[in-house]
Amino acid sequence: IRRAFPHYFLDYRESVGKERWDYRIHSNSGEWSGNLYDFITDVMKRLSFKIGSRFTLEGFTNTNGSETYMSLREAVMNAAIHADYRVSGGTSIIFSEKEIVVKNPGTMRVKLDDALKGGRRDPRNNTLMSLAMAVGWVERIGSGIYMMKHAYGRGMLSSMTILEESDPSSTTVSLGLPSPHKPRTERESRLLNILRENPNISRENIAKEMGLSVSTVASAINNLKNEGVVSREGGNRNGRWIVRDP
Repeated sequence: IRRAFPHYFLDYRESVGKERWDYRIHSNSGEWSGNLYDFITDVMKRLSFKIGSRFTLEGFTNTNGSETYMSLREAVMNAAIHADYRVSGGTSIIFSEKEIVVKNPGTMRVKLDDALKGGRRDPRNNTLMSLAMAVGWVERIGSGIYMMKHAYGRGMLSSMTILEESDPSSTTVSLGLPSPHKPRTERESRLLNILRENPNISRENIAKEMGLSVSTVASAINNLKNEGVVSREGGNRNGRWIVRDP
């Protein structure tokens, strides 16, 4: 890879201070292949673990992840697929307790205002885009930044900034992470206790036990799913609830 693209460099760090980290992988270490596929695989599993979002794969698509996780995934995918590997600087992902900062060489090929609306696409690396779609890394072309904006609007991200720079050209996406210890309402706490004690309970029986409508219970569960606190394993009849709230 380095023979074809001398500036090729991939770096992922979990930061615990300005110049310190407790986990890092980079393509020059010599301890693994250094290729993009293995890098993305490891990074997405780490991010799933760090934010407590269940990592269930269909291809490489997380089908049960929260909107927060899905936004992080889109930021990583955009950086990997749209990076200009001929430009110096490399692709870096820095994860901390409060935010994730994803930087790649090369500026955006679609105007930011258009990207925020979704549906516009102009991938820099068409072959990488085709491969990413083949293995399920991306679902809809041109929807990544729109998805991040939607998650930010719903409170699944605490902040969102996109910065383009030149000389050398680069794009940096910073996504603020919500507090991992969001206070629970009395209704949410009771609902979580019910799901813990009876993972096989139906929405209808939850509604009866709580004295609420089925639609209200469904809405509350969906909110907890979006936070990555609750997920469903299996179908409606034989499935069970999984709670990951501390």
